[in-house]
Order: sequence, then structure tokens, then C-alpha cells
Amino acid sequence: MTHLCIWLANYLTGVRRRRCAVLEWNTHGDLHRLGGSRILEVDYYGQAGAPVMAQCLNGKYQCIITDFGEITKQGVVECTRCDRKIVTGSLSPWKMDVFMETLEWGKDLDNSWQFVAAFGSEAARKQMEQGWKISILRIPTSADAFVVTRADMDFFERLLGS
Repeated sequence: MTHLCIWLANYLTGVRRRRCAVLEWNTHGDLHRLGGSRILEVDYYGQAGAPVMAQCLNGKYQCIITDFGEITKQGVVECTRCDRKIVTGSLSPWKMDVFMETLEWGKDLDNSWQFVAAFGSEAARKQMEQGWKISILRIPTSADAFVVTRADMDFFERLLGS
């Protein structure tokens, strides 16, 4: 979810004072539509590929957030290279099957994988947690990914473990 990537980057730069880049590793073009490559101390790379990733890894960044778009089996493979893996899903009845498919692909994944959901009922979240024996953190509502409130900070601290 691009919104979460931008929001997380703004938390990391604004609160934790980390140098951060966000890479769009999909063909959506969402980051290109931002109209600039640097906003509020975050560098954005639309439709990035391996050369951009290498440049960022060898550059000035302490945090690189990669937006893989919709999760696919190939996306799960790509994510294994990341230090932290955050899979965003929906617990809405009409989208839950995609989230469950991702969980099926990753049923043997280690505990570096984190699962978050923005939509759906609390009952569905608890059922998924019990059925798959995982934790799914609820993403709070955020109208503006460029604004980080105290409640947002609490969410990111739980997400990142500090």
C-alpha cells in the first residue's frame, strides 16, 4: 500500500530522523504522480529497478522502503531480500482471499514478516490470527500520509518494535 510506504517514510524522517528513500517497485506510477523526487526530506523513486536500488543501497540512506504493489508469489520472493517485511492486506470479505493466498505462499516464513490490515472487521482479524497463527496489526486511519500524529507514532513504534 503506497499510502503506508509514504506515511512510514515520513515517520522515519520526521520522528526518528533517518535518511529515507521510497522505491516504487511496480508499474503503478503512483510515486511519479507526486510530482517531485524529494518531499519533506524523503526521496521518492518512481518505477525503480535494480540500478536505483543499488544506488540507494550504496548511498546516503539509512532506510529504504520498497513498494512492491499487489503481492504476488514473485513479490514474496522479492521481499525475502528485505530486512523487514511488511505485508499489507485487507480483511474486507471481497479482498480477504488475496490476503489468504499470500499467507498460504508464506506459511513457512520466519518471524521477520509482519502482517498489517487497514480494513475489515475485528472479528475477521482475530479469526485470521487464530487460523494462521500470526499477528495482524490494524493500520489506523490516516487521511494524509504526510502528517504523523502521536497516535500514528504509537502505531509505528508497535510496527517497528521500538
